[in-house]
Amino acid sequence: MDKKSNFWGAHQKKVLFPNEEALERYLVTLFEDYNFKQNQRIHKGFGQCADTLESLFD
Repeated sequence: MDKKSNFWGAHQKKVLFPNEEALERYLVTLFEDYNFKQNQRIHKGFGQCADTLESLFD
């Protein structure tokens, strides 16, 4: 085994799932958390006109 593949393999954390449903639940939770965090972010200036922008899409 070369040094590069040994280096990366030694530091990767392996996650095992007992079945496909467990993997799916984990991924859904991960995506929901990511989406929630991204929805909390707002660019400077957009906070002032958020109501106007939302009314354009209604």
